[in-house]
Amino acid sequence: MQMEDEIGSICSVIGAVWAGAKAMTATSGPGFSLMQEAIGYAAFTETPLVIVDVQRAGPGTGQATRVGSGITCRPSGLSRDYQVIALSPWSVQEMYDQAIEAFNLAEQYRVPVFLMAEEAVGHLRERMDVKPSVKVVDRVKRKGLPFRDS
Repeated sequence: MQMEDEIGSICSVIGAVWAGAKAMTATSGPGFSLMQEAIGYAAFTETPLVIVDVQRAGPGTGQATRVGSGITCRPSGLSRDYQVIALSPWSVQEMYDQAIEAFNLAEQYRVPVFLMAEEAVGHLRERMDVKPSVKVVDRVKRKGLPFRDS
């Protein structure tokens, strides 16, 4: 679903997870800072979701769009006292494999998980191996609630 901005996107993902879905959102860098408050909310409500940030510099930073990972916010910029998980793929294969792992880690530890890559990875085209089956960690659902018993 396409939302109007990063704030709407992350809030929709939180709602989708609360409704029982596995959900993620993506941004291309500077918009990640707009998600910070809702990410903090997701963390302290133990909402398992995935955020993909293909990091780049851009017009909002006063530079032309180019490869770079040092410009955008990182998970350490979040408020409150909680831990999050961040993965950083360097190839198309790792982006695929770590996306699956990100969902599994989010479900297992009930935290937002970040998949953070540089713009160059987002533009790569290469062969990759898609396994016939993957390990999927599912949420144990209680009657009427999307979250598992802790």
